[in-house]
Amino acid sequence: MNETIVAQTTPMGRGGVAVIRMSGAKSLSIIKQCFTSKRTTPSKGQGSLEGGTRPDCVLPHAKMTYGIVTTEVLQDDGYVVYFASPHSYTGEDTVEINCHGNQIIVDSILKRLVSLGARLARPGEFTMRALLGGKMDLVQAEAVHDLICSESLQQVEVSRAMLVGDYAQGFDKVGEGILSILAPISAALDYPDDIDLTAEYPQFVQRLQSITQEIATMCDSFERGRRQKNGVRIAIVGQTNAGKSSLINALLGYDRAIVTEIAGTTRDVVTDEYEFLGIKFFVSDTAGVRETSDIVEKKGIQKTYEQMTQSDVLLDLGGVTYEGVYVGGDFCLSKNTKIIKVHNKVDAVPHTDSTKFAVSAKCGTHIEALKKHIFDQTIDHIDVLAINNQRHYDTLTRTQDCIQSCIQSLAQNQPLDKIASDLNAAHRALSAIKGINATDQILDQIFSKFCLGK
Repeated sequence: MNETIVAQTTPMGRGGVAVIRMSGAKSLSIIKQCFTSKRTTPSKGQGSLEGGTRPDCVLPHAKMTYGIVTTEVLQDDGYVVYFASPHSYTGEDTVEINCHGNQIIVDSILKRLVSLGARLARPGEFTMRALLGGKMDLVQAEAVHDLICSESLQQVEVSRAMLVGDYAQGFDKVGEGILSILAPISAALDYPDDIDLTAEYPQFVQRLQSITQEIATMCDSFERGRRQKNGVRIAIVGQTNAGKSSLINALLGYDRAIVTEIAGTTRDVVTDEYEFLGIKFFVSDTAGVRETSDIVEKKGIQKTYEQMTQSDVLLDLGGVTYEGVYVGGDFCLSKNTKIIKVHNKVDAVPHTDSTKFAVSAKCGTHIEALKKHIFDQTIDHIDVLAINNQRHYDTLTRTQDCIQSCIQSLAQNQPLDKIASDLNAAHRALSAIKGINATDQILDQIFSKFCLGK
């Protein structure tokens, strides 16, 4: 944290503008050694602007200053913005340089800043400093990464809810509930001769049960939240010549998979994506399931079953077994997998089975209705506060286990120190979600996913 760090924050390559960020105690002194501001004041009696150098390079807080950046080999004109601590992204003195978006220029400026005392930042280090400096909690730090990586409108909205703090309100409410019980118990431990809480135990149990119900509700939202954030995985499965490749093409709106009348044309998994109501759907065409002696086709069918175990939705066009062992491998669907039976080729074959969703991939009949049906089965409604992070889900589960242990201790009239220990463990587990006392291993795991400059 004592070092001044620097990195390009915009993508590498060519563009109209590139931005370089520098953060740390030496940021202001370093930029003053290579940047000359230019005064832009109206000439007397004129409406035009005339330029002039300003050697002292006064950089006001949070205002763009136009000037020249000088490196060992070139000069470039642009804007510099200085953010004084603690009013910056990281909480440290920060400088952002807006230069021309040519990588030669950017690399030359970076080299100059490093020669003057900065060092190149590691991935996510600016956000790491914001976390350690109290500018954001760990949930918000994760949201920064999620927002950058969002590929749909809904992913942006979910990430935004995390970033502004709405998402974490449920965690805060649970934490306050735990502390409201822990406080009198801690007081009773400090003053055992003056405070007797035995009569309060039933009320504590009731309140803790209410908290566990709140946690259970949050955990129940995980599947929806995960799908909103990461997208929904769909596998189209069925026997050969059922129209699987035609269906993926219809869902995508263009010819992605080869379609022929020859059985067994698809030998491998073909995956692409479409967006519906702001949610990403990743749909996979798979090899048709049938008995075969063809080694290549057998491998394709094995991949079909593997794809089924990784999917949220199966569009079943018929002829698939959902349990047992197939081609030498164990096959087991997740309990959360949705199976939608589809009757394809409704244009040619009459639809008589009301349990199947009727479509015609060839004619496009009911394809949009099928998309809506898949959405209803997997998302149902948009909830930006649904738990969407595996770490958060696992931590809530551990918190709930600790609270259940505390309820059991209260029911058995265990000593107060045991009850307090259970509650402290629950609060510590919950606090880890927002990064309080987070281990270096957790932080490294999260920030290693970040890009340079963020």
